[in-house]
Amino acid sequence: DLPAVYNPAAGFVASANNRPADAEIPIGWFFSNDDRITRMAELLGGSAPVTTQTLFDLQRDAFKRSALALRDVMLARLQGATLDATQQDTVQRLTAWDGRYDAASIGAVAFEAVSFHLGRGFVAANDAAVLEAGGRPLERLATLTLALPADQARTQLIQALTAARASITAHATWGDRHRITLQHPIGNLPLIGARYRFGTLPGAGSNDTLNKVSHPATDQPTASGFGANARHVSDLADLDRNWFVLMGGNDGWLNSSQFVDQARELWDQGGYVQLPMSPAGVRREFPRTTVITP
Repeated sequence: DLPAVYNPAAGFVASANNRPADAEIPIGWFFSNDDRITRMAELLGGSAPVTTQTLFDLQRDAFKRSALALRDVMLARLQGATLDATQQDTVQRLTAWDGRYDAASIGAVAFEAVSFHLGRGFVAANDAAVLEAGGRPLERLATLTLALPADQARTQLIQALTAARASITAHATWGDRHRITLQHPIGNLPLIGARYRFGTLPGAGSNDTLNKVSHPATDQPTASGFGANARHVSDLADLDRNWFVLMGGNDGWLNSSQFVDQARELWDQGGYVQLPMSPAGVRREFPRTTVITP
């Protein structure tokens, strides 16, 4: 009786915490927006065959369509505005941005800073609706911006460009501004917590990208509070074609050499560990030798 799909015409099944098909039985009232499920369908639904590399790339994808849509609204509403040199530079960064929150992205820094201050302008005007977006703040912000008279929209956007400049100057790339902290849960404790933190990684991705790495709406440096912590790809036709990687390591024991051994060399670089499941495959890939010393 619950929402279900079997052997769909698209040739794949995908889910990303999005609203499922309607059914007689309600299963929830709050769902993620459609950014991630739409991106999955875009990457999997073309004519090219889906390979393991397709899925490896999909899991690290950092494109966010709702951000690009809001960027386009902002640029359109800035048409005809008189801008100084620094404001023009910010507009150029936004114009060149491809909607990807890659660690090396310059445009993502500019977009997040400008959209943050644009939203603050609506809040300052007591438009509480921007705070009631139900998980779709960028779509709501685009709607509010389009609803403004042209001169008022230009004024509010110019103010956002000016206010965003400090953040844009301070952070060269998205990975500089947005970080992932590697730590044990004990790292959250006061006083002694610092002993159980093991550095940071560039936080490629955003709240609604396939490579989900959360951040609040701000123009300040942020550390991700939640997001993807494991990647897994399996070829269901072959027991030995399974790939896994964890954001940390394969051992939760403090001071273990494997505590964060997958974070930098594998997770951050897009690597995987292949794990065979058949007895023959395990013996082939992981030969075991026992040495007994008198």
